[in-house]
Amino acid sequence: MRNAIFGNEQFDRHPTLYQSFWQNVLLQAIYDANRLTDKNVTKRNYAKQAIVWLWFRSEDHDVVCSNAELNPSQIRKSSRKWLEETYDSKDLEKVLDPYLFKCGR
Repeated sequence: MRNAIFGNEQFDRHPTLYQSFWQNVLLQAIYDANRLTDKNVTKRNYAKQAIVWLWFRSEDHDVVCSNAELNPSQIRKSSRKWLEETYDSKDLEKVLDPYLFKCGR
């Protein structure tokens, strides 16, 4: 899962403690996004929030990626690919459509 998201990004090249912290923030979002089918409703809700955060451009996402010394656009692109491979398109639509409607996209 991690390699699917980070691909060729230089994720493991002796990051500073600061970079490691932000890389772990990103990894937690990926871990959370992987729990959409969990029996626990709280974990499913965290998964939905993480999927939206990974899918759409946001200042928070860009800051986390930049602080982790990762390219936000590449991480978003890789995240979308991983999510599309992980979940049925109908399940993703259920998560993403309310956000699209709310934002008028």
